[in-house]
Amino acid sequence: MNRLLQTSAIAAGTLLASTASAELVTIANSIADFSNTQGLNGWSYGWYTGDTIGLDDGAGTLDTSEFQAFGHYDSAINWWTHDAASAASGSGATPFFLTVITAELIHANTAIPGTGVANESRWASRRWTSDMSGQVQVTGEISKVDQGTPAGDGVDAYVLIDGEIAFYYALSPTDYQGTSFDLLLDVSEGSLIELVVGGNENGLNDAARFTANIAGDVVPAPGAVALLGMGGVLIGRRRR
Repeated sequence: MNRLLQTSAIAAGTLLASTASAELVTIANSIADFSNTQGLNGWSYGWYTGDTIGLDDGAGTLDTSEFQAFGHYDSAINWWTHDAASAASGSGATPFFLTVITAELIHANTAIPGTGVANESRWASRRWTSDMSGQVQVTGEISKVDQGTPAGDGVDAYVLIDGEIAFYYALSPTDYQGTSFDLLLDVSEGSLIELVVGGNENGLNDAARFTANIAGDVVPAPGAVALLGMGGVLIGRRRR
C-alpha cells in the first residue's frame, strides 16, 4: 500500500471509530412517545392481575407472559384503562377499575370496600419492547401525585427488565418529591423494559408520576461503514 492510500485508510478508520464511539441518544421516551395505539414506538399499556404477581417488597420476579393489554383509550382524558366505566370512574356502572395509564401517571387498582371499585388487585404496567441489542441507559423518576383526601396508602414501583427487578421504590402516600433512577441495562431484540406499579390495601388517590427515558449508542449502519471504507480507497486511487 502506498503512503497516500495508507494515510487515507487510516483516516477512514479514524472516522469510523469516531462515528461508532459511544454517543447516547434517546431511542424511547415514555412521555413523548405516549399514544392511543398499542405497540406504537415500542410502547404497550396494560396490567397484571394480583394473583400473577411474583413481586413483594423489592424481591421476586414477574411472569411477563401474564401481561394483558388495555383495550380502551379515552380520548377525552387521554388515558388507557379497561373500559368506558373505568375511564369515567364508574358513572353509575359497577364494578369499575382504577387501573389507568397516562403519558406521565400510573394508577393501580386495589379494592375499596363500600364503593363500586372492583374487588381485585390489578397492577399497571407501561412496557417498552426493545428493537435493538446492546446496552441502554434508562433514566426517570417516580413521585406521588396528590389526587385528594385521603391520600391513599402508597404504592410499590418497579423498573423490570424481562421480569427481573432493576429498580424498586416504596412510594409513601405523601412522597411528592419521590426519587430518580439511572440504570444501565443489557437488552436484546424483544427484551421488555417495564414500569410497574402495584397498590397496597387502599387504592384511592394513589396515582404516581412514573416516567422513563431510554437512550442507547448510535453506530453507523453496515452500508455506511462500507461507503466510508470505499471512500478511503477511492481517494488513494485518485492520487496514485
